[in-house]
Amino acid sequence: MKKIMRYTVAFLVALALIMLAVNAAWAKDTAQLDYADIALRVPKENKQMDLLQRTLPVLQKSYDSMVSAGKDIDSMTNILRDLDMAYTNAAKIPDLSQLDQSLIQVLQGSLRFNQMSLGSINLDSINQQVAQTRIQIEQTQAALINGGQQLFVGYHQLQDNISKMRDNRLLLEDGLQLTKVQQTAGLGTALAVKEAELSLAELDTAILQMESQGAIMLNQLKLIVGWPQGQIIKLGGMPKPNREFFGKIDLSADTKSAQDNSYSLKLKQQEYKFTSSDDQKVLIKLNMDAQTEQIALSVSNQYYKIEEKNSTLLLEEQRLAVAEEKIKQSRLQHQVGILTSLALQVEEKNYTAQQEAVTGAMDALFWEIENYKAIVAGLN
Repeated sequence: MKKIMRYTVAFLVALALIMLAVNAAWAKDTAQLDYADIALRVPKENKQMDLLQRTLPVLQKSYDSMVSAGKDIDSMTNILRDLDMAYTNAAKIPDLSQLDQSLIQVLQGSLRFNQMSLGSINLDSINQQVAQTRIQIEQTQAALINGGQQLFVGYHQLQDNISKMRDNRLLLEDGLQLTKVQQTAGLGTALAVKEAELSLAELDTAILQMESQGAIMLNQLKLIVGWPQGQIIKLGGMPKPNREFFGKIDLSADTKSAQDNSYSLKLKQQEYKFTSSDDQKVLIKLNMDAQTEQIALSVSNQYYKIEEKNSTLLLEEQRLAVAEEKIKQSRLQHQVGILTSLALQVEEKNYTAQQEAVTGAMDALFWEIENYKAIVAGLN
């Protein structure tokens, strides 16, 4: 029997080591995250979503228990205490330390108010929490998806800026070499060389800082989509904007949809529904009216942002068309010896820069359209 046990233990240890090796190998493999993956992964993999989804049945069970307890103060006290402890433990989860804990704090505040006024417990307060938690789950999911998408777009924009800075570095290197040659020939000074070296060092520092920002953004993205921090990821390409979207916008209809879908307004509506004080209802109604107007303004402002980005893209594309003709002529002139190689290099860089300007304008238009959709869907 002891021999069998030794073999069993040895087998389990070997299996554990294999599993660790497999997990380590998986963590080192690069995983690609595409823009569309964010909306697919957040509902299933994000830990904050998991917490909220677990909160709802706990609330519902507590409400049902309170209804059953009736006026039994001891039972009611125990129910409230257990629910408060559940929220306290949830707030201490390490993986959630960087996430928004405002919902837990609001729920605990309401529960503790009930604990202090057990003689006249209002079950509507728990019922309100159940209704608002349902809305909070949808709101949090939408906000996490939107936040992940913003990081995705922001990371690409950051990489574009880093690429441009590296191109500038080549020019600074050429400038540094020139100052050294001039110093050797007696046409330049040591100070000019030091200044050129300083400019290069400043650019390298700026690039390093931006690369660090990019790493932080990727780590935040991994948190949002539920990947471990040890996982190496790369992002897929930026999606192209729907060029027909702007022309098909119905501003009036979209404003109405944004107001109907607004998570903030829905939360206020639940607060109004379960509030017994007439004075408090008046204040809540005024707040809702103000929010409704603010949503209309947000939709309108976002509409004009899309119009602006669309106009910018059209202008950059027109500039690119001119740049394409110009580079064709420059290449022909270089072939026949009219244009120097150095002058051609300058024109090639100008042409590449204009191509990048069009790409940047397309990315900007794409993101403003996505923001518009998010506002209309209720994130306002």
